Amino acid sequence: MKQGKGIDRRRFLRYTAGSGALALAGGFKAEPAHAQASQLTIGVLRAPASAVIDLSEKKGWFKEAGVELKTELFASAAGPKLVQALGGGAIDLSFVNTTAALLGMAGGAIPLRFISIPTDPSRNFCVISDEKIDTMAKLAGKKVTAPQGTALHYYLARALAKSGMAFKDIEFVNLPAADGQAAFVAGRVDAIVPTVNGRFYILNTKKDSRELFVYEDFARGPTPETFLNYDLFVTTQDVVDKNRAGLKAFLAAYHDKGVVYLLDPKTRAAATKEITDYITLFDYNLNQLTAAIKKTGAK
Repeated sequence: MKQGKGIDRRRFLRYTAGSGALALAGGFKAEPAHAQASQLTIGVLRAPASAVIDLSEKKGWFKEAGVELKTELFASAAGPKLVQALGGGAIDLSFVNTTAALLGMAGGAIPLRFISIPTDPSRNFCVISDEKIDTMAKLAGKKVTAPQGTALHYYLARALAKSGMAFKDIEFVNLPAADGQAAFVAGRVDAIVPTVNGRFYILNTKKDSRELFVYEDFARGPTPETFLNYDLFVTTQDVVDKNRAGLKAFLAAYHDKGVVYLLDPKTRAAATKEITDYITLFDYNLNQLTAAIKKTGAK
């Protein structure tokens, strides 16, 4: 457990996107573009994986591989909503965390299919609290927020268990990621498991906050543990049956072009800047809103 410090955005996002996060850099052979491109609608979040999709689209790699991509933007930490959209046929493909994907499959109503692993963001998860709360035990009876049914919710459950606690020991507040961030900055909740981008923002604006429990804490103590919660590219059996060529073309462009562009030392700096710009564009209005809430003390 350690005191929160300012974080350089570019270094932070580079770690998110590059340090094993975009794990599959090969294995998908790109094929020549078809006379008529396959079409796919993909649900995206403002996250590094989406940034790789965005830059791949701008550079024409999807079109080159033979797929015409349409993107639908969802709010951050929206795994359950993405799964519902897949089940309803509103989108053909998305990436969601393992928690949301498994919960979506558990009901049996949505025939989800996992086709690849784009990211491993779990190393960047943490519990952030007010600086007066310096141990997990002091969360007892406190308000702690995370979006229910997401990887952040699962992370909180595991962090509590690692500390000998459970949800019954805290006052859990189920809020969407952006609402939870605003509530924590305004002092309406005592701790939060933020999104990767929210972690950066909170630690750099709310100076009286601290990283209470970080990924490395799972490996500490007499009983070391591991925490894994990959993001998965997910589709449905219906899309696999009807548009296998489009899915194959998408994965080829993403992994063999976009990921390679990010990991290649010759283009890594440019790729990191594009990812940073993509995230920053989305964060600006949200950060302005939460800063205004903090300043006015509005409830």
